Amino acid sequence: MIVEPNGTNPIVKLLEKFSQYHIEHEEQSFFLSTVKNWLHDANMQLIACNYVNLVPMMGPDWMAKICKYIEPAIEKIPFINRVACGQYIILASRDTQL
Repeated sequence: MIVEPNGTNPIVKLLEKFSQYHIEHEEQSFFLSTVKNWLHDANMQLIACNYVNLVPMMGPDWMAKICKYIEPAIEKIPFINRVACGQYIILASRDTQL
């Protein structure tokens, strides 16, 4: 299981570029396609992927309160969840067929 900052979320990308914490700790997010390639290279297969958490980690409190209210609906909307949600969770397994 992998929990990854959502590399298609513009807020995550802004935090990585402008947040002092993110800069100092060299925080990075990756596109799902990049992680899928890593899994493939490790002879693993993607079983499931869910986009979660409307507000990314380290977001301000005021944003978290607003986002938490609408989060359940946003997480369920295809394509919108891929841009709006702050993380994605991947379940992968060793691909024994390769």
